[in-house]
Amino acid sequence: MSDAPKQIEAEFLEAMLEVYQAVSKVVARPTRFHNMLGEHGAVETARQLICKDELQGTFIDLAQLGRLDLSVEAVVLQPKYRELFTESELQKAHDRLICCGYDPSKPA
Repeated sequence: MSDAPKQIEAEFLEAMLEVYQAVSKVVARPTRFHNMLGEHGAVETARQLICKDELQGTFIDLAQLGRLDLSVEAVVLQPKYRELFTESELQKAHDRLICCGYDPSKPA
């Protein structure tokens, strides 16, 4: 069995930690998000956040600042991480970003 999925998961965790650091510089430190990463791991944390019906406070803050490029949804939709998620999860992330005026197909 290839180590590729484990490598992609490790890269995704690194990307999520980078998002945490970047978000901390533009809005309040997302402590709950950081705790979720430690408790559930990056992929499960992303799934939980994407599948919530209500928008999270940090997502709303990023939308208001025009920085949805720093959202979990935007990271999930990066081509190299797409295989970690179901089509339904990817669609939900895409729809949420489009709904808030961010086109995930355009580079940040």
